[in-house]
Amino acid sequence: MIPEYLYSVEQELLTKSYLLLTSRTYAAYNFPYDIQIQIQNFTETDMENYISNYFSFTLRTTGRECWT
Repeated sequence: MIPEYLYSVEQELLTKSYLLLTSRTYAAYNFPYDIQIQIQNFTETDMENYISNYFSFTLRTTGRECWT
């Protein structure tokens, strides 16, 4: 279930040709997927930078709302 404050982000992502979805694999064991990769050592700073960089090209204010 997606929290209400992330609906606009979801809609923005679903309009893209490609979608990279990250999750905790232990919570998604019943869902089929084409491929699974794991990125290790992705720190809080890395996450903040990724979100800021992604939304700097699309919805800058939404990126700040996601992180705060």
